Amino acid sequence: MLIILLTFAWVRFYEQRTLVSLGLGAAPLRKLLRGVMAGVLTVTLLATCLIVFFDASVTPGLSRVPFAALILSLLLLPLAWLVQAVSEEVLFRGFLLQSLGLKYGLIAASLFSSVLFAGLHFEDGGSGAFYFLGTGILALSLCLYTVFTHSLWGPIAFNLAWNFAQHIIFGVTLFDSGREEIAIYDALSRAPKLLIVETSTSAYATSFIAVA
Repeated sequence: MLIILLTFAWVRFYEQRTLVSLGLGAAPLRKLLRGVMAGVLTVTLLATCLIVFFDASVTPGLSRVPFAALILSLLLLPLAWLVQAVSEEVLFRGFLLQSLGLKYGLIAASLFSSVLFAGLHFEDGGSGAFYFLGTGILALSLCLYTVFTHSLWGPIAFNLAWNFAQHIIFGVTLFDSGREEIAIYDALSRAPKLLIVETSTSAYATSFIAVA
């Protein structure tokens, strides 16, 4: 939330631009639905790749979760992911892509913002470089998505749907990542999941690159 406020303040008072210029004009339902569909489809392809080519284990997840916890998670987690999605898209595909694009050109701006985005999502360990590459390619795709639609609403919907599908619908779990040692990942590992797709970090990273 702080990132959003700081970016809005910079654009409005320093650059003397309206917030609509970031790509946050009217949000047609069609753009939002396309973003959601693209996000869910991408994660579905990722999970399919893990199951078909890497023999990822698949088990039902909802049977392990109390009904009250399920409802609470379905209400609160999307709100958290919405804040994250808006923050990331406003900063990387709104502010950075536009500001750098005006000075250095669209290609340089897309590459820089995507590398920075991937760096902030970098995973430690032997598959870190592959995860970095996959995240960078995905970020470049979102830059193109923003440019061709002239809006951030599609990428925001994609970002939100990606997180929801990966953590709730498919429950992609990396058994060798050590992520559960970090509080936020430990909380996500306990969230309700429709399915639990368990795989290795290397398999996930390789599939991520292929799908991205």
